[in-house]
Amino acid sequence: MDRLQKLINEVLSEEKKKRDRCLRIADRKFDKPSAYKSGAVVRCRKGEIWKDLKEEEQLDEVRQGLLSYLKQKLPNTPEYVIKDLIYKNIKAANDNESAQEWKSWIDKYFLNLKWESKTNFPITMDIFNDKTQNKLKERIGGKIQKDVDKDIERHKTQQDLLKSQGISKEPIILFKTKNGKYELAEGWHRTIQAFKMYPEGFTQPNVYIGLNASWVNEILTEKQKETLRTWFARKGAPGKKGGWVDCNTCREVDGKTKCKACGREKGEERSKYPSCRPTAAQCKTPGKGKTWGKTK
Repeated sequence: MDRLQKLINEVLSEEKKKRDRCLRIADRKFDKPSAYKSGAVVRCRKGEIWKDLKEEEQLDEVRQGLLSYLKQKLPNTPEYVIKDLIYKNIKAANDNESAQEWKSWIDKYFLNLKWESKTNFPITMDIFNDKTQNKLKERIGGKIQKDVDKDIERHKTQQDLLKSQGISKEPIILFKTKNGKYELAEGWHRTIQAFKMYPEGFTQPNVYIGLNASWVNEILTEKQKETLRTWFARKGAPGKKGGWVDCNTCREVDGKTKCKACGREKGEERSKYPSCRPTAAQCKTPGKGKTWGKTK
């Protein structure tokens, strides 16, 4: 298996498990559910077995493996940017992406990007491009970002930290556009809360800036170009739904492949469980299993 794909799969597999330490260890030691497995979990939770097993260190090794790969792939990219933007997006994304797709994403957005670090960087609304300004104003006005995990809680956390500690020293990440404006890539909650308290502007202690992002310049003139965020939520289904498509529903209509959205409507029944891909075109590639799609 490709090294990048293996590392990504391992990280995503571990990160998606919302299970305690004993269950994770039991999953590795027992192939299938059994009374022995259940008993071992109970004994582990009582501290009778597996006390010295360094399970978390093993998970850290998996994470570090992917981070090491990214650092080697992007030697000119600041470590903070790799961890807070690139690695975080890979970890949060759906693991159906192939290694080649991850490589293409990294190559397109980051491989030849130059970076600079700035301190005490003045932040005012007019330094941003129209896209960032519009999004900032919407969210300052109270719009909840449904595709952002724990959006409300994170705003509250940053609000409390701002009141008690002032402007955060943790860097924000910007991309500089062709006309000298900036696009905000990471640090949204901190920036939004800072604007709420200082609407005329503020000084950001630390900033990382990507300087020659040609794709940012393209976004300014072609609204349909992909952005970092939309790459992870590609529009595949017809109409306003968007999102991934169910490959088991694809049909040829007037020379075009049309598929239903991956998510089913309430009460909707389908002959097979959804087998989902980002776009209809990718449905032509077989899945990992012996058959393409599960039957009921």
